Amino acid sequence: MVTKPVQAAPTAPTQRNPFDIVKATDLTDIQIDHLFVDFAKGSLVDRMNPLSRMPMILFGGKGSGKTHLMRYLSYPLQLSRSQALADVINEGYLGLYFRCSGLNAQRFAGKRQSPEVWAAVFSYYLELWLGQLVLSTAAPFLPATTEQRPFVEKALRLLDVPPAATSIGTGADLLVYLEDLQRACDVAINNCALTHTLDVRIQATSGHLVFGLPRVLAECFPHLQSVLFVYLIDELENLSEAQQRYIHTLLRERKDPCSFKVGVRLYGIRTYQTLGDEINHEDAEYEALRLDRELRDRPDLSEFAANLVSQRLKETGYAAVDSSQLASWFEEFDETKFAAELHAKYAKQGGSPHIHDLNEKLTRAAEQGSASGIRKRDIAKIITLLSNPDPILEKANCMLLYRAWHKRTGLLEAAESIAQSAEVYNNASSEDSEHQILRHFRGDIIAQLLKESRLPARYLGFKDFVSMSSGLPRGLLTILKHVFTWSNFYGEHPFREGQISAKAQAEGVKQASEWFFTEARAPGAIGGHVREAMTRLGQLLRAIRFSDKPSECSLSTFSVDAATVSPDALRVITTAEDWSMLLRVAGGQVDRNEGRVDDKYQVHPMLAPRWDLPIVRRGALVLSGDEANAIFAPSSPADFESVLRRRSDAMNAPFGRKGNQEPMLPGLERE
Repeated sequence: MVTKPVQAAPTAPTQRNPFDIVKATDLTDIQIDHLFVDFAKGSLVDRMNPLSRMPMILFGGKGSGKTHLMRYLSYPLQLSRSQALADVINEGYLGLYFRCSGLNAQRFAGKRQSPEVWAAVFSYYLELWLGQLVLSTAAPFLPATTEQRPFVEKALRLLDVPPAATSIGTGADLLVYLEDLQRACDVAINNCALTHTLDVRIQATSGHLVFGLPRVLAECFPHLQSVLFVYLIDELENLSEAQQRYIHTLLRERKDPCSFKVGVRLYGIRTYQTLGDEINHEDAEYEALRLDRELRDRPDLSEFAANLVSQRLKETGYAAVDSSQLASWFEEFDETKFAAELHAKYAKQGGSPHIHDLNEKLTRAAEQGSASGIRKRDIAKIITLLSNPDPILEKANCMLLYRAWHKRTGLLEAAESIAQSAEVYNNASSEDSEHQILRHFRGDIIAQLLKESRLPARYLGFKDFVSMSSGLPRGLLTILKHVFTWSNFYGEHPFREGQISAKAQAEGVKQASEWFFTEARAPGAIGGHVREAMTRLGQLLRAIRFSDKPSECSLSTFSVDAATVSPDALRVITTAEDWSMLLRVAGGQVDRNEGRVDDKYQVHPMLAPRWDLPIVRRGALVLSGDEANAIFAPSSPADFESVLRRRSDAMNAPFGRKGNQEPMLPGLERE
């Protein structure tokens, strides 16, 4: 029994949803600072290592917290955490953050200009952009205007075409001059579509401003000599392949006192090639941090998630909600209560649906002669032997009989053995009992009971929400956003009084899952193919989970030999992985027969409610190449329907047999 927490009224009562804003791009610098949380040990800031001169590429799925982390390391946030400018300098670095989406990079293409012309213009434009970023960030650290002249003179020599005017005497003047150069580029680029001419005069060589301005600052101002200028380049996926080559050139040709942290979506790298046709390699020219994988693998993820949510609540007036108490605010699944309610319901309706279904299947099989020596007169005895006042144990009895049926064991003898095993298990949970099946299939059995009782699948409680998010903080916040909204709708007082009901959680989880399915998809035709493939995969896994004799427990994972899969299907699988609909399982799956290591993928737990799948990963479905092609390659529905039918028939009584034939499908092993 969960004790309801006692919560004092917040000092400023509010109905505002603490989880309304889930994207870091929508947060102010102050909010970024106040809402940031980190791990107590092995912090993400330490993993980013802003003092390292080795460039880093930060890979992150949509909603992994990549932008929040990069903005947290930027100068405005450094300043907000410091008492004085000297404290920022003592950190040893200045974070220069910008988003590639702000460049409107699509402007640098077409308009009757060659790709080579646009590559040169883009490189020059970004030089001006980054040069302004350096100057504006360094401005508070510069001395009086009269002492800036030596710096300005050196900085102007970084330009291939120095200005004729002599009025540039300060860093602020130089900043204005670079702004004017950029504005002139904007005018030429924006009018190129009309004039079909690109009147841009390139006045700086690539890298001269990016590397030169920080170097000149360090040379001219002693207090900046030990400072590393870290370019935090976010949303690299918004740049074309040609434009990314410029960024990779900067990473490869890095010069002190500069370094780079480049943020990109999982699908966002279009090339690792530089402008000089060299290839950047991980751990040579850059190191990689895969953020969502990092979060998923953390043993203290639950603590991190609780702190993340608690901080959100405190920032919106729920000051008494402590991270250690967070789980107690959610109604959780009470298995004992559920079983008692089902027992009472079954008593009223004269038996359980699964016993009724088994009785029908045995009767039909006896009439057709397709069961293991079953006679009609034995059916009533079998039903009596398997019936149990505990619906969970009774459902396990049925699953064990279906296993015996699949093995062609005598069903009456099997029922007698199952009844004895149930008694032993019920009294002592003996390891010798066949009912140890409940150790692995308990979640699936409960899911089947919920389904046959026309009740929604249970994804309840903060622990389940953390598991569903699976390394995507935005996923967790989105779940809570919708749960909070539904709790208010039902007249509850979330995080102020009582618990958030199961029905509010169920509605919120369902809505969050639909959001993920809609948002986490590639654009264009391939995005449509991915959605169709994920729907087919979800249907197949669901059919197996709710079959009479599931081949695997907690089935949300599949494995396949990539060499047997068509290029079209592989492209869909890869795209689904890049957009986080599929999670690649490290180490793959060892094929028991041939010893090879197959690729292994889990359906992202955020999608689990769409098909009533488990959010944990245990068993894996082994797919043949033909089956994978039917699921993932754009194909006729008949191909998948054939796979679905064969798989379902093999796991539902009478298990796809005709007479005495017993076909064994690829990936379906005898137990």
